[in-house]
Amino acid sequence: MYQGASLRFWTAFAAGLLLLLAGCGGGGGGGGGGGGGGPTDAFSLSSSSVTFNATQGGVAPPPQVVNVTVNSGAVFFSTSSTGTAFFQSFALTGATTGQITITPGSTFAAGTFTGAITVNGCSNAFGPCNHVAGSPKTINVTYNVAGLSSMPAQLDFSATTGSNPPSKTSTLAIAGGSASWVSSISYSPSGIDWLSVNPASGALTPSAASQTLTFTANTAGLAAGVYNATATFSSGGSLTASVTVTLSIGDPGVNFVAPYVVGSGVSGTVIIRGRGFAALNPSTLSVQVNSTPVTASIVSDTEIHATYPALAAGTYSISVGDGGAPLPSRSALKLLVINPPAYAMATIPRTNSPFAPSNLIYDAERQALLLIQRQDARLERYAFSGGSWTPQIVTITGGSNPSIALSPDGTELLNTRGASTLLHRLNPATLAVLSTVDATPALGSGSLSMLAFANDGGAIGNGSLSNAYFYRYDMLTQTFTARSSDFHMLNRQIFASADGDTVVLPSVDLGSTDKRVYTYDASDGTLTPRSVTTSTFNPAAVSRNGSRIILVTETAPGTGAVYDASLNLLGTLPNGTNGGFVFSPDSAFVYAYYPGTGLVRKFRLSDFVEVGAVGVATPGTGLSEMTISPDGGTLFLAGDSSVVVVPAPP
Repeated sequence: MYQGASLRFWTAFAAGLLLLLAGCGGGGGGGGGGGGGGPTDAFSLSSSSVTFNATQGGVAPPPQVVNVTVNSGAVFFSTSSTGTAFFQSFALTGATTGQITITPGSTFAAGTFTGAITVNGCSNAFGPCNHVAGSPKTINVTYNVAGLSSMPAQLDFSATTGSNPPSKTSTLAIAGGSASWVSSISYSPSGIDWLSVNPASGALTPSAASQTLTFTANTAGLAAGVYNATATFSSGGSLTASVTVTLSIGDPGVNFVAPYVVGSGVSGTVIIRGRGFAALNPSTLSVQVNSTPVTASIVSDTEIHATYPALAAGTYSISVGDGGAPLPSRSALKLLVINPPAYAMATIPRTNSPFAPSNLIYDAERQALLLIQRQDARLERYAFSGGSWTPQIVTITGGSNPSIALSPDGTELLNTRGASTLLHRLNPATLAVLSTVDATPALGSGSLSMLAFANDGGAIGNGSLSNAYFYRYDMLTQTFTARSSDFHMLNRQIFASADGDTVVLPSVDLGSTDKRVYTYDASDGTLTPRSVTTSTFNPAAVSRNGSRIILVTETAPGTGAVYDASLNLLGTLPNGTNGGFVFSPDSAFVYAYYPGTGLVRKFRLSDFVEVGAVGVATPGTGLSEMTISPDGGTLFLAGDSSVVVVPAPP
């Protein structure tokens, strides 16, 4: 089997097979980069494209086969794929022949789904592929599913008590043919009608294949709380689409500032979250840190962006108003300004730790590191005091595969525990359980998995639950809301930016029909699929303000690819960045750990030039986690044997 630099970075390969030529031969068709095979190509494909056609809710089309023929020499093969809605496998059929079987996925979602299968022919079985003549070749895959779809499929409304939020829109579309449709709305809690859709019915044709729908929430008679609805659009039979809608109502107030820990002596920007901001007069808006006015602007009813001046270390209150009485501030609201500690380089042994860690978090308020060891359900905390790091180990009961996330105000640490619907609220200083919240009433039976916090106090998580695979948990109301019942949302990692505004969800499922990376915008609750695909556990990083994202993708295994907020590729780092990476607080640099050389290397993102490096002790041989202090002065790495503290290279 051709493995590349490491098997872990080539898990997208379906198979690697040695095909031996019995005699010389030729082939017709195109050359390298496509299907077929020219006379000088070492191998050929019977086709460079396949197309599937189906109807939403119907039986999936049968698989199609592309034959592979070796024309000369000995060739090692590997395949990888990008795109969604299909699977592929490679099998040997003879001494010089093989076949790629392409199987379409379910017909639940309508639309046109595209992807590509890359077929690598290599003269070597191990190491980076030495491509033979005509390699690689590409098979383009198109899957047309006729039916109805809605985009976006989730809408969030937020309102203050007694007021109605602005209307929002979604687009209903048909792929293939024509259909008349009608709508219906179901509510949770039931019996309270607060949502309307205009128009409530219509018709779609090839010449008018989409229609804009306006969703309006009426809060009259509704108390503060979270309300859920599902608008379903159907055209008889199996043609359906739906939009899930959440309405959150609360009293005016200021709840969170993110990030809530910042460094002293330098100015910066923060996001203030709460309710009732739209009622304020922008021309007389007043935002103060203690008694110091700061520059600020209203983004929405729930969001203000503010720029604070250089501040001395201390705890600062935040007030928001427009000349009258300021809005009430939540008691836990604070901006904590710290003098960044200058940690010395250190290696902290992890005792009895044969497994790689997850969810490495630096708690800057308490100068402590937190991580989870999922395989044996263990929570670890390393607190800095008196010049050394003191470990605290807690064995978690109630299921394996746990996850942790620190709230945007630092007051609690959420912990899921694998085979359980209980969300545990922990004291981040002692790891003692504050309380547990059961997701079953809202999400059904099953288990909770990954999660990360957004800046509005909502934890975004996934799990294998009977009513949802993707959810939001509100720490203020301690309530769960189902956000998606799409199975592909289950097997995903979840990473949040330091300001909590952007959450990135890369797929870790090699067999998923939707391996696209999704992003969640905490400002409006929008969940957006991107064109980039992933399929395995690999490090990922999001910059402080969400403007930069690093992923290891299917198209570049073993390479850290840097994207903008919309996941447009900006550039790539040198191969071997499997040890983790983080952005500098200003998003100008990225630090990447290269375990093969024992170096943390610093790259300038304007041109991807290396501008510094520092040698570090190895944290272990397993997949590493990496994070950075808020001031950017210290890097933290965690592996299966130790946690490493290292000053960031200048």
